[in-house]
Amino acid sequence: MDKEINVLFKVMGSPEIGLGHVMRSLEQANEIKKDLKGKIFFHCNEKVVEKIKDKYTAFTTNENVDVHKDIADKISRYDIDILIIDQIEENMELCKSTKLKKPEILTVALDYFNYENRYLDVIINLYNHNLNVPDPNSEFMGGYYEGIKYAIIRDSFKKYIGREKRIGKNINEILITFGGSDLKGNTIKVLNLLNKMADTAKVNVVIGPMFKNEDRIIEIAKTRDEYEIYREVENMEDLIFSADLGFIGSGTTLMEFCALGTPAIVMPQNENEERFASIFERNNAIHVLKEYHSMGKKMSATKKVFGSEEIREEMSSCQKQLIDGNGKKRIKKIILSKAKLE
Repeated sequence: MDKEINVLFKVMGSPEIGLGHVMRSLEQANEIKKDLKGKIFFHCNEKVVEKIKDKYTAFTTNENVDVHKDIADKISRYDIDILIIDQIEENMELCKSTKLKKPEILTVALDYFNYENRYLDVIINLYNHNLNVPDPNSEFMGGYYEGIKYAIIRDSFKKYIGREKRIGKNINEILITFGGSDLKGNTIKVLNLLNKMADTAKVNVVIGPMFKNEDRIIEIAKTRDEYEIYREVENMEDLIFSADLGFIGSGTTLMEFCALGTPAIVMPQNENEERFASIFERNNAIHVLKEYHSMGKKMSATKKVFGSEEIREEMSSCQKQLIDGNGKKRIKKIILSKAKLE
């Protein structure tokens, strides 16, 4: 491809929403970069600049500056051809100011809910984010694509995708990981649950960069030799594949577990995560523990998964049928096609 194409990703991350959108956009940027000449930029909030700046040029907007105008100005200054928005908020004004500045720009949103946004060209959703619109294609004027086949899985997971995942009779290794922030404190809840069960499996506990209860987690972990703490994990795929079972949230990590076929008990942290997890639970790929479940119910359900090799084998098999690891290639194909670059 001879023409230079410049791409801008608009992302956000915080303790409240986690880092999932930031990390998956970085992965999607890496995939797009394989086929494009030109530059890739990121616009983000101050809290996540450090996650991005070593890989791509990252911009932020000062508090006293209008963010939409600032982004539109940068689109003009850096001759941006494609804007990809990956954040949980209304983006109509951003898209409008962008199109007014550069009408020919391709605007794309990942996991977006406002299908009346006529300034968007493409929406790619893992699932329908607007319950008031049963058929998004009937309302959205641009190109709408939906399905978990668009799950973005990191390249580092490739070495395990397609490999046989052995499910043993006993659970010898457990992985607890609730993303970058664990807003609901689920890590502590799982540790307390395992302590009550008096299970003797090795337990790997991942502490994210935005955890607010790290000291308490470490305090609990010190009570048992089986617990091991991990921070800033570079080889998450190794931890996931070696685990017999995971306790996880319902975001990017869920899709990574499915790609490798590692059985998981999922604890959604909000209503959207609960809706997303239900897709996988209906397909027998995971078991979900909801926040309002009593400790007794959670313990009973967990013991059932622990004690049944058959349940975990079915989980693993169903997971691999749902996630094949090619989501970011599908997204790239859509974007390049819409930009008339393929």
